[in-house]
Amino acid sequence: MEETVVLDFYSDYCNPCKMLMKDLDELTYGLSYIKIQKLNIMDNYDLTEKYNIMSVPTLVLLKNNEVLASYVGYRGKEDLKKFLQINR
Repeated sequence: MEETVVLDFYSDYCNPCKMLMKDLDELTYGLSYIKIQKLNIMDNYDLTEKYNIMSVPTLVLLKNNEVLASYVGYRGKEDLKKFLQINR
């Protein structure tokens, strides 16, 4: 089975990051096919650099370690829902 991972790059001081994280948790609750990895940019500089993260919040959608899409900023729950459906 193909594994879908969402890398959630955030900062503790970023209010849009907190809003996005809340929506992400709600939308993926109970979905076994999506794994969320929350990555504080201050603690994960190597991954921040690898995925060329320029601002937070940023989500990177991976399937079998291949980048399918990225999502930058907070644009609301409906837009996030559409982004998460890219992998289906």
